[in-house]
Formats: sequence, C-alpha cells, structure tokens
Amino acid sequence: MIRDPLAEWDGPYPYDELADIGVTPDYTHKAMGEVTFTLMTQSKLSGRARQAWHELNDLQNRLLIDFLLYDVDLVGEIQAARGRTAPEPVELDEPPRLAGATELPREMLTGLADEFRATTSLDELLPIRVLQDVDMYPPLSVIDGLLRFDK
Repeated sequence: MIRDPLAEWDGPYPYDELADIGVTPDYTHKAMGEVTFTLMTQSKLSGRARQAWHELNDLQNRLLIDFLLYDVDLVGEIQAARGRTAPEPVELDEPPRLAGATELPREMLTGLADEFRATTSLDELLPIRVLQDVDMYPPLSVIDGLLRFDK
C-alpha cells in the first residue's frame, strides 16, 4: 500500500513511524493494542512511537489514516504499462516501388502548360478579390487600442 503523496499529516505518519517493528495496515485492532509491549521489549518506545501508536489504536483515527492509503500492485501495474507501451515487432518487407508514382505522362504536362499560357490576367490567376471599401474600416491600431484583455 502506498500513501497519498498530497495528504498532509501533523507529525510523522504513524505507519512510517512504526514500520521498523513491522506495523502495517494489515494489523488487526487487537494486535495494535499489543504494539506498545513490542516497543518496550525492543527499547523503541519513544515519544514519537507512542504518539503513532495512540493514533493507530484509536479506531476513528485509524480509519482516517487508512483512508489515505491506496492498495496498488506496483509490480503488476508497471508490467501492464510496459506491455501497453512496448512497440509491436514489425516485419520489414521490401519497400513499395515508387517509380510509377513519380512519373507523369508527357500529355498531362503539355496540357497544364497550355492552360497556364491561356491565362493572361492576374485576376484569373488569383480568384480572391480585395474589398473595394477598405477605407471605411478603421486601421488595426485603432481597434487594438479599443480592445483590452485582462491578464
């Protein structure tokens, strides 16, 4: 189980404090009551350890502490992620032949050249017409001065 990295706790996290004697979220409430004896026999009953034990021995507090833990199978999740991101083996065949795709028939080129020669005016080449009444719109500098955006 891993602890929520964004969760804040006043003081040391109780499971972290008692991890050296083997206390985990799998401990029963009855076994948690005997942790102080284990701490005393190993001469590890410090103030911090006692505070951690008090927090874990209180049922409502322990439910809150356990709520901040996530049961994640890290090894399985990593293997699954690697399986999803592993490139699939690709058998490389001979590349397709592109010789025919890059060649154009001579008749097609001749026809294009004839169409281009027939076009004599710039208006026929550029179908976009410029507005005749451009002078009736204010310049962009005036519009930019009127529009302001908060940052």
